Amino acid sequence: MARAVALADLLVLPSWKKACCRVSGERQVAGSGRRYADAGVGRGRERRDRFFIPKSIFQLFEKDGLHGCSLALPPNAAFQKIVGPRTCSSNLAKHLVGLDACKKKLHELGALSDRLLPFHKDSQETKFAGSNESTTRAGTTKRKELHGMERVRALHGTWAHEPDGITLNAYRIHFVCDQGKESYSDFVMLLNSSLDDDIASEEIKLYLTPNKIVSSVISPCGKIDLTAEEIEKSKLFQEVFFNGMFGRLFTGSKGSGLKREFLFGEQKMAWSSSKMYLLLPLEPSSGVTDTGRSIDWMVINESISVAEYLKKIYSVDDKSGNATRCSPVACETTCVNSQFIKLANNALPVRCLKDSVVFSIHDGRIYSVLDVINDVSTDDPFDQIHATKHTQPLLLLKQSHNPDNLLSRSRFKGDCSGEKIAEKEQVHARMPPELLVHINVSTDILKSFYLLPSIMHRLESLMLACQLRDEIAFHQIQIPISLILEAITTERCCESFSLERLEPLGYSLLKYALSCYLFLKYPTKHEGNLTACRSQTIRNSTLHRLGTSRSLQGYIRDNAFDPLLWLAPGQISIHPLPCVCGVDTYNVPIERKYTTEEVSVVVGVPCDRGHRWMRSKTIADCVEALVGAYYAGGGLTAALSLIKWLGIDITIDKVLVKEAKISASHSIHHLKVNKIELLESELNYIFSSKGLLLEAITHPSYQELRLDFSSKKELGLGYSYQRLEFLGDSVLDLLITRHYFLSHKDVGPGVFSNENFAQIATRNNFDKYLQHGSRILSEKIKEYVTAIANHQCGKDKQMPNGLPKAPKVLADILESIAGAILIDTNFNLHAVCKIFEPLLSPIITTSQAALCLLKQLKAEDISHDQCTPKRDKEPSISTTTDSLQLTANSRSSGHCCPLKGNSHPKTNCKSTKAKLDSPDLPITVPIRTEKGGPRTALFNLCKIHRCPKPHFKLKEEKFRTPIILNGVQTPNFNLFRAIVTLHIPNSKVITVQGQEKTNKKTAQDSAAREVLLELEKQEICILKEL
Repeated sequence: MARAVALADLLVLPSWKKACCRVSGERQVAGSGRRYADAGVGRGRERRDRFFIPKSIFQLFEKDGLHGCSLALPPNAAFQKIVGPRTCSSNLAKHLVGLDACKKKLHELGALSDRLLPFHKDSQETKFAGSNESTTRAGTTKRKELHGMERVRALHGTWAHEPDGITLNAYRIHFVCDQGKESYSDFVMLLNSSLDDDIASEEIKLYLTPNKIVSSVISPCGKIDLTAEEIEKSKLFQEVFFNGMFGRLFTGSKGSGLKREFLFGEQKMAWSSSKMYLLLPLEPSSGVTDTGRSIDWMVINESISVAEYLKKIYSVDDKSGNATRCSPVACETTCVNSQFIKLANNALPVRCLKDSVVFSIHDGRIYSVLDVINDVSTDDPFDQIHATKHTQPLLLLKQSHNPDNLLSRSRFKGDCSGEKIAEKEQVHARMPPELLVHINVSTDILKSFYLLPSIMHRLESLMLACQLRDEIAFHQIQIPISLILEAITTERCCESFSLERLEPLGYSLLKYALSCYLFLKYPTKHEGNLTACRSQTIRNSTLHRLGTSRSLQGYIRDNAFDPLLWLAPGQISIHPLPCVCGVDTYNVPIERKYTTEEVSVVVGVPCDRGHRWMRSKTIADCVEALVGAYYAGGGLTAALSLIKWLGIDITIDKVLVKEAKISASHSIHHLKVNKIELLESELNYIFSSKGLLLEAITHPSYQELRLDFSSKKELGLGYSYQRLEFLGDSVLDLLITRHYFLSHKDVGPGVFSNENFAQIATRNNFDKYLQHGSRILSEKIKEYVTAIANHQCGKDKQMPNGLPKAPKVLADILESIAGAILIDTNFNLHAVCKIFEPLLSPIITTSQAALCLLKQLKAEDISHDQCTPKRDKEPSISTTTDSLQLTANSRSSGHCCPLKGNSHPKTNCKSTKAKLDSPDLPITVPIRTEKGGPRTALFNLCKIHRCPKPHFKLKEEKFRTPIILNGVQTPNFNLFRAIVTLHIPNSKVITVQGQEKTNKKTAQDSAAREVLLELEKQEICILKEL
């Protein structure tokens, strides 16, 4: 019995204090308070509130000579009241009611085990679809999993292997360059499936150097009928050019010891049914018609004739294994003079060779001719390409064998000084004309072929996103395909978009939807249990399991586009990555043996079968981003439909909303009418259920006494703002995240802390309406409100460093009021946004300026840490007229950096001596002589003086012979020289050039040392060699 009373007392002890209760005279039970507090009141799962200590009330009564006892618990307990059996002793009655509280109530509710002990895990939490199972370590960054890649169903087909003709859907690819002199040949894509309208009207920007943009516009152009003969010609054309430009037209070589064989021999190349389409050139300056006449069949026939000619060139002698020489009969022109150049298949005038297309016999690749080298011939000793000597001049050829990733905008950006990127250095080849086969096609076709890998990669990604949208099958609103593509693209892809923007929005939406569902579904559960259940459902392990159950891992794009590994139909890979994982299928089963935590495992690189390692957390992030994409593109209805498709059914019953409002109306007899009306005027909103507003401003410590006339006993209130705070927190989180998503395209949302919300509550006088019963809390609120008032009225508008920390209760009532308005408006999120927009606008509007400034600093390659010192206080975005504070992270706490005005350092040409913002000049800078020492010293000096980090630019020279540097011959063929630029606040820009070195890092060290020497001359620092 004594234990029963102890348990009853321990039910209401705060979980952060050690329990020490006296039971049955001298006996003490210590150390169990935390466990039973978690089980009974649930404070262990709630955020701690030092201004509220929950207490139980034992009320003894006597009737007919027997003693009884009732136990009343605070409003955040698992139950509110219980009456024990009557007995002959008042002390025994107290024991019995405590036993009944544990045995009949808490045990039945599942809060205590059969031994009347609390559970140590969340096994008894509220569960629903999507949260009842979890995988060990799933959803973490450390865990890596092997997954396959989904095949694009829109590219499937078998028509290439059928003997009959086919009707294919045609889509024109039109190229427009921002530099008018450049011209490209238009192409048409032919495939069996019809593309979605979003894809068929897509415009893809390709970033070429130097600072050139080519826009490729996709447009549908009906259907095209192809005969069986035309299909074979089109296939051969595609095989010749894709293999000739990005691969080789033969296998084997003399150096490898393998017999050289031409790709287009007697056996035809096999086309995979999983990727089947044609890319054909169009006639110049003509539109596409449904008859197919616009296809440039002259170019296709020319490529076929060249392929037939090459079969003769590569006829193999079985004994020698070497290619036989071409017969002179093959050349149409046998007389050669100074005006003509004899090639392998014909002779061309010299004036016609420039910008012509040729095929090299000795390496099996396609080139374009740049010029004729008249002063060099094959008689010169440096060129030993062919055994036979020729007297004709060599041809200077341009290589186009290495396609680039043209989708990345980083190729287009210059440095912060506005200097344009230099054109990529081209490696030219010199070959005898006798080893070249002329192909009568325009170089515009070759230029377009160079763009096609990047275009097709983007189109395949869009088709994959469209395929996922079809599987989700939400037809009420068409979600933009670009949002879905963004949701399945990680930062590893190095694209201009990624799921990082959509992920916070999806997380906030999940949090909001689950909060609404749990609040209405479980009206008797306190905030701690609701928060634990919500966290269990939206944690990464649960989202990972939901994502893999829908095979989202196959849709995720987690590696940058590598054009060397991209293959067109009919193209043979010259960079194979054979599969070594032992899985024969394209999809990898979800098994523990295909997971690892080894650091050496490379993430994101797929093998030829499409298997790649992926971080487990990436799948959970993709789920959140996908929810955000549907919310941004289709609103709340689309997002809830997607959540249900994932396996979480959170349908909200309207009856539960009505019951929540009715339950709040039971407290209407506690209303203080004048107080409520004044608060409604502050909010500019009239509540239909006044009890909701009363509950929203009632602290758990407020024990207003009311008289029960039937029993003549005093009982505490049965409500507080804690449940509404749980709901309102998710509401404000969603509203703010959505605002930042719509307002900032390149910068993620900031973190709004309790300090921000407390300032809003104080400036709108919400603290005056708070109902609480704590004297300490009253003093803290008064101190904080006074400090805010002095800050607003003083001349100095900047936030003082000595401002007291805001009581959390001020932020809580702002969130609880938001939850109350949401329920009162029947969960009309738009109405809540309209009411809270004027309240939050000072913070949001001022934060926009900070985020825009952050974006500018990042574009200038200037970080916060280099502009401002770090602070140890809680990160926040505090709003004043002249001072901004911005967090660096969108989910977690980080350091705040006050940005005063425009902190970007400017140049002052009038000053001849650099002036740095430092208390003592000069300062001693230790510098190490080994590699990396000068750069480290320069970076440390900039950090001390809060300067932006220096910008290094490298110039490279390539040589054909080993470099002799300072009289010593080196094994290197490249020479580097670094130029460093340092922006000094309130002074000029220092630009210094280092010495020539054979290594990039040592060249940067040389330039950094020169900068330090210049700063030493200006008496800014003193160098000390270590």
